[in-house]
Amino acid sequence: NGKFINKAREIINNEKYFEADRFIEKYMVGSDINGYMPVGTLKIKFSHENIADYIRKLDIANSVYSCDYTSNEIKFHREGFVSHPNKVFAQKFTSENGNLNFEITIDSVTQSDSCIECGYLKLKGQTPIYLDYKEDILIYDNLPDADCVKFQAWIYVETDGEKIYGEKSISVKNANYAIIYQVSDTSFIDWKTMPRKDPTVDCERFILKAINDGYDKIKENH
Repeated sequence: NGKFINKAREIINNEKYFEADRFIEKYMVGSDINGYMPVGTLKIKFSHENIADYIRKLDIANSVYSCDYTSNEIKFHREGFVSHPNKVFAQKFTSENGNLNFEITIDSVTQSDSCIECGYLKLKGQTPIYLDYKEDILIYDNLPDADCVKFQAWIYVETDGEKIYGEKSISVKNANYAIIYQVSDTSFIDWKTMPRKDPTVDCERFILKAINDGYDKIKENH
């Protein structure tokens, strides 16, 4: 409805963003609609103490984040970016004298499970087919031909240190550097296409290309 769109624009132009959000939700969105959900949450656990000289930056021009700090007077550096050409989230961690130690896990708010397969940390899951807003319940269909979106995330770690695989984790010990590649894909093609595609195919293609190209080349092409 053009009347509601114009009114919403008027409220936004007056910088009344909270009022605009409520107006749009009431008159333009409706109830019981589908929404977007995150694939998963990547968790990186460090055992750092006595943090000092902490600086975090976001290079808007190049879309690269960086973070520098010291722990027990040892310098640490982290940087990362999401590459559209390579379809990968790439991060590089560095330290001095083999002092880089951390553990990586991944999980999701949706129905999913993580595991180690062929040197990769993988997350596999599916979206709910319906969200009961009144009861705040996610409803799933676990049949093989369920009309839901399947998703996967693959993580690979390159390092000069020791790499230890747990049941659902990758740990890095005594490293000077570590590079983390994370890719993801879903079974979604478009709203009318069934059957849907297998996300395994593109995840494997994306991760192998990232490993083959290497961090510096991916960053250069980013």
